[in-house]
Amino acid sequence: FNYITWPGFASPKDLKEPVVCLYGHDPAQPHLDYVRRKVEQERTLTIRKIENEDGLDGCNLLFTRLALPERVREAAHNARVLIVSN
Repeated sequence: FNYITWPGFASPKDLKEPVVCLYGHDPAQPHLDYVRRKVEQERTLTIRKIENEDGLDGCNLLFTRLALPERVREAAHNARVLIVSN
């Protein structure tokens, strides 16, 4: 989060409660849970699973290993959600 600037946040320190959303079932969740526990002294990191574009509300980052449906990609773009995929 130190290298990304989201609209509405002047600095990475302003983003104290980032929300990472996972699209569908993803084996990365245990690793993200590990990161969440490691940073809990500095900030609250929320990890949330989503199944469609309706779950994007409040997400700062969308992590997926799956191909995103066009409607999810478009909704993430419009909501200014950073998409991380392989």
